[in-house]
Amino acid sequence: MLADTLRQLARIEGEGARTWGIEPVDGASIAAVDALLERARTLFAQRNYAAASTVLTETAASIKRLDETKPGRLDVAVQAGAKALAALDAPTAEKHYRVAASLKPGAPEIETALERAKKLPEALRHLNAGSAAEQAGSSEEALQAYQSALAVDPALTGAKEGLKRVEAAAKAANLRKAVSKVHERLNAHDAFGAESALAQAAKIEPGAPEIADLRRRVVAAVQVARIEKVRARAEDSEKKENWSEALRAYEEALAIDPNAAFASTGRARARAQVDLHRNIDSYLDQPSRLQSASPLAHATAILAATSKQVEGPVLAAKKEKLQKLVYAYSRPVPVVIKSDRQTSVELYRVGLIGLFETYRMELPPGKYVAVGSRTGYRDVRVEFEVPPGATEHNVSIKCTEAIR
Repeated sequence: MLADTLRQLARIEGEGARTWGIEPVDGASIAAVDALLERARTLFAQRNYAAASTVLTETAASIKRLDETKPGRLDVAVQAGAKALAALDAPTAEKHYRVAASLKPGAPEIETALERAKKLPEALRHLNAGSAAEQAGSSEEALQAYQSALAVDPALTGAKEGLKRVEAAAKAANLRKAVSKVHERLNAHDAFGAESALAQAAKIEPGAPEIADLRRRVVAAVQVARIEKVRARAEDSEKKENWSEALRAYEEALAIDPNAAFASTGRARARAQVDLHRNIDSYLDQPSRLQSASPLAHATAILAATSKQVEGPVLAAKKEKLQKLVYAYSRPVPVVIKSDRQTSVELYRVGLIGLFETYRMELPPGKYVAVGSRTGYRDVRVEFEVPPGATEHNVSIKCTEAIR
């Protein structure tokens, strides 16, 4: 009976009874088993075998009762461990979870909880350090401490809450700083700087009410700044008589604000100047067009229409060149045609001149064609151009090639 009892005791000891069976449950504990076994040994040593047999029977029953308390003990240990962890009582939590681990070896949830209980003192040191730093206003130090606590125990509620508080406070501080910078740029009339600062503030807290309010102000300020910037460019282009660029600037301003009066009047002025310069340039680039009456009249009308305008040096120089061209193409040039009294000369656009040796006439500048004819000779065709502003132009027309 003693040998059998010792085997039963060894079995439950192997199942961790020396750990989980310490506390008595319904009178069953490892200490009660030990006491009965010691009493049986004593009786056995005294050769009181009948009494020893009775006590050994009680001991076996006590071992059985102790074994039957295991499920209840497991539930109690897990609950007590969880309660101790929630209360941040590391020693108590570790004690209960050690009991639970001995009752259910290898259970992942129990092993995890036991590991938490072991590391809880270290996590609490970081948590307390974070709390102290937070109260002292050292947000960066508090942030690091809370992060360290969560690195040790990711489930530590206090560290999670502390981290949220510190991060929220840091975010609020950063937002205040960013918003202050927007106000600073607005007060300095730096609309584009305010726009950049607002973009940084919006990254911190896009939905913040102050962001929405500032956005309206910044948008209005940026629009004004953009218009003023374009206006300055347009005015500078006008001073330089770069009317094409001025026109683009005024159109850009109207795209920003269709009601900008300066841009409307400026665009009309710039368009008129662009057209004026284009017309003048067309004659300066191709002065021969002034040989025809219609272009010459048009150029004259342009000069007359712009005579009262305020003009810059560029336009003045162009007008002066055009005036000289108009004057030159408006004045006939003395033309001397030489022949041999044998050749009949006809000048296209003028008519038949006849036979002569020297014929003098005045012709407007331009291109002309003269044809000479003589009986028994091949006709001769002479194309010549009367240059504007010349004092005299000489042309020779004679039929010299006899027909055989």
